[in-house]
Amino acid sequence: MVTQRRSLLGLIATGLAALLLPGKSAQASADSASQADQQLQGTWLVVGTPAGAQPGGPPRLLVSFTSDGLALRTAPYQLAAPPALGVSKMFISPTHGEWQRTGDREFALMFVGFAFDADGNFLAMQRIRVAPKLNETLDTFSGPFTTDFIGADGNVIVSSSGTVQGMRMRIEPMS
Repeated sequence: MVTQRRSLLGLIATGLAALLLPGKSAQASADSASQADQQLQGTWLVVGTPAGAQPGGPPRLLVSFTSDGLALRTAPYQLAAPPALGVSKMFISPTHGEWQRTGDREFALMFVGFAFDADGNFLAMQRIRVAPKLNETLDTFSGPFTTDFIGADGNVIVSSSGTVQGMRMRIEPMS
């Protein structure tokens, strides 16, 4: 009977020590929970800045991420076209893509859309690849992007790069 009590008291003491003294398992659980919170799902206001331009400015893109890895991007419908496309302006279709987590607060994104001229003729497929990193509070991201315009033959016609900055949209209560 005394041995059983001692064993029970030992188990209770061990359990209390585990609760009161953060050890490796408690830290591992906290790290695991923190890692699980590192997601992109939701809608973001995004600014894309071409290489060589001054960063910042008002958001010009809306990007939404689903919990299962899908991504949707809304950008201005009409844009100045890269000279290599042979027209001064182009029209971009909605862009769809995917996202995945690649590391601690780091992600890989890829979007695809189609560029058309003013008459609706296909110019190229637009492929955008982004490597954003979330800040520590998980409410903004920044990182490099590369945009390729790919012709009907599958060859890259022209590429450009720059940086993106995103801010997570939050519900604002009505006043």
